[in-house]
Amino acid sequence: MIDFDGLTLGPCMQAYGEEVLYEPTDGPSYHIKGIFDDTFVPTLPDDGTELTPSHITSYSAVLGVQLSQMHALPVKDDGLTVREQAFTVREARADGRGSMLLMLKFRDVDDDPLPPLIA
Repeated sequence: MIDFDGLTLGPCMQAYGEEVLYEPTDGPSYHIKGIFDDTFVPTLPDDGTELTPSHITSYSAVLGVQLSQMHALPVKDDGLTVREQAFTVREARADGRGSMLLMLKFRDVDDDPLPPLIA
């Protein structure tokens, strides 16, 4: 069997990962490396018609994590800080290969229409 965690995920985290303070809802905080992406994605509002504009976008921050670095599986409402910005896990999606994609929301400012620029 191929050691996907050791041969692929570990080197990717070393090359592209950045420092993250992970704050689980149950247990103490700890540091991991994660691959952070803050991106705008197309959004199709459901207004009852099929004539939706294609120029509407929403902001979606995500963090790729290596499960072997985690003390427990990430779950909804865990907290984390990356690039001096605090986030909450909105959803955790496993990939079946030893990593997870964490869908994030801004902590305490989730209702703001324009997120702060993180570059």
